Parts: sequence; C-alpha cells; structure tokens
Amino acid sequence: TVTERVCVKETLHCDVCDLLIDNNGYWELTTGHHDWGNDSCESIEHFDICSEACLRKKFDEYVKESGDDDYNTMYFEINKTY
Repeated sequence: TVTERVCVKETLHCDVCDLLIDNNGYWELTTGHHDWGNDSCESIEHFDICSEACLRKKFDEYVKESGDDDYNTMYFEINKTY
C-alpha cells in the first residue's frame, strides 16, 4: 500500500490584504537591496499582490523606506501575472 498526498486545489492570497486572488491576474513583487554585498540575497522578499490599491501600499512603503539617501541600493520589481 502506498499513501500519497496530492494537491487537488491551490489558492493564492494577497500578501497585503489577505484576500483570495482570482483568475483575473495579479502582481508579483520582488523587493530587496544590495547594501550587504554577497549577503544581500537575504534581503530579497517576494509578494503576491491582488490590486492596484495594495500595490500602491507596498510602493508607498518602499518610497518611505528608501528615503532621500544619496547611496540607495533598494529595488522594487513588479511583474503582472495571470
């Protein structure tokens, strides 16, 4: 007898508002920085975003955190996905 676990349904929730993301598409957001040299890979974060409003919230956070520094290595990459 072999027992297997098989995924029969997968759901995706917004990482900002926790709403269920439907089939109309969503944004994949990647943020991070290069301040730590080779260790900067630990700063990378991935988010699934359901709406323009949630995307704006994350962008506002990015703008606030990045500030007006002359040396700023933060990045904000967005891809629309279906």
